[in-house]
Amino acid sequence: MSFEANPEKFHQDVEGVGWNLQELHDAGRVELIFASPGVLRTELDDPQSLLLQRANEIQARRIFIDTVSLFQGASANGLSKACGHGSYRSILNQMMNNLHRAGLTAIIAHEVAQHAELVCSLEVADVLADTVIRVDRGRRERGIYRSIAIEKRRGQDFDYLADNSSHRSRGVPPYASRGA
Repeated sequence: MSFEANPEKFHQDVEGVGWNLQELHDAGRVELIFASPGVLRTELDDPQSLLLQRANEIQARRIFIDTVSLFQGASANGLSKACGHGSYRSILNQMMNNLHRAGLTAIIAHEVAQHAELVCSLEVADVLADTVIRVDRGRRERGIYRSIAIEKRRGQDFDYLADNSSHRSRGVPPYASRGA
């Protein structure tokens, strides 16, 4: 589910990395939904949710939501509250609990920025999430680097094996269980 992506641009980007979305969709492996944070909140609060019915029909196990930082502005009355009913934390917690009850693992994206509201909402998302994967991009002398780190994985005991790579084709860096 994406709140900001342009569907045509999204398809182009995915095809650019070699995925055939139409083939995955026809096989019942991927369903793309472009909506607003408000629509998702309404759907998850509705026992007759079309979103959850469709997830059940295709036997979905995971839902990817890009980007939950937009819930920050969707809290009660459009005001950002730190705690209590209608706060970003309660909205995100309720969303994750509703997805869990439906048998779906929530995979959420959150923008990282220096803006105070985004930093606060990122901390809340990190606390509520079972797994935190940090993807970073920056500059160094020889160009742009990309890195990925598994910073939290609830219930798993692992050590991250660092990999800062400027090579796109190397994929996700490995991690090893402690004692392995």
